[in-house]
Amino acid sequence: MKSMLLALVLISGMGLAEAFGIDYEARAKAGDSAAQYYLAEALLGQRDYAGAEYWARRAAEQGQADGWAILAELRMRSEDVSGYTQAKALAEKAVANGSDRGKVVLGKVLANTLSGSADYQGALRLLKEAASDMENDAAVDAQLALGMMYAAGVGLVAYGLCGILGRNPFS
Repeated sequence: MKSMLLALVLISGMGLAEAFGIDYEARAKAGDSAAQYYLAEALLGQRDYAGAEYWARRAAEQGQADGWAILAELRMRSEDVSGYTQAKALAEKAVANGSDRGKVVLGKVLANTLSGSADYQGALRLLKEAASDMENDAAVDAQLALGMMYAAGVGLVAYGLCGILGRNPFS
């Protein structure tokens, strides 16, 4: 929640890059990877996708795993196969570097056939992992994605809910 609050503060004022007396843009330009990530997140919220991509890439290249996740989110905006294929590779990189946000993005990619064949069990596993860490901002996004998957019938067989529904949604 801390980074979400910071992002809201960053984008709510007239000065995009200054919050709590900290000039994030200056720090980002000076090479501070955390400032680069927060700036990318704020720009993503403002729909400045080119700016978000620039700062997310710089942050990721300096070890901010969530930077790779933002890059994957940006690729998911594409509605063609190549965008989702790139998103999958970027999200896998985020997850490999310890990003819970990356787990959420990869879970969404795996549940979508634009990235190849859907891997619903893999998506559910990643989303449950991300949803379990309530101290991480990604937990809320993971819970929302899980709810959407369950509403669509994904995972019902695994939880024995077919008896309640009176049908198997996969048959």
